Amino acid sequence: MPIYKRHLRYGSFDRVRHSTNLLSFLNEQATKLTGTGTGKTVTFVNASNTVALNAHGLEDGHGPLVLVNDGGALPAELSADVLYWAHVIDVDSFTLHLTQEGALDDSGVIAFTTDGSGTSTVVNAITEEGVYNLLKSNTAEQVQALAALPNV
Repeated sequence: MPIYKRHLRYGSFDRVRHSTNLLSFLNEQATKLTGTGTGKTVTFVNASNTVALNAHGLEDGHGPLVLVNDGGALPAELSADVLYWAHVIDVDSFTLHLTQEGALDDSGVIAFTTDGSGTSTVVNAITEEGVYNLLKSNTAEQVQALAALPNV
C-alpha cells in the first residue's frame, strides 16, 4: 500500500492513500502489533540457549515478543509476562534478550536450564504506547515497514 507525504506551509504530515484495502491493512497490523495473533510453535533448546522455529523470518532486534505456553511450562528462566527481543543464529533458530540493544549486539543472552514442556508459541507484542509512538512520530516509510513484520 503506497504511503504519500504532503508538505504544508508549517510542516508535513503523512497519510495513507484511501483504498479498499485500508481496513484489512489496519486489521492485519493490529493483530501483529497487539500480540493477539495465533503465534508460531517454538521449541527451546537449553543446550544452546536457542529457540527453534523453522524459517522464522526474524531479524536481529525483532521484538518485542511474548511467549505463551499451553499444557506445560516455559523454561524456568522465561515468563509469559516479559517482553523479549530476538537475535538470529540462523534461519531456524534465535536467542532471546531482555532488551533490543542486547539482541542487536548479541549480549545478555537468556540461558535456560530446561527445554520446557507442553506447547510453546511466540507472538509479536508491542505495547499500546509503542503503537501510538510509532504511528504519531515516525515517518511514512517506517509506518509502511509495518507490513514487513513477520507474523509470528
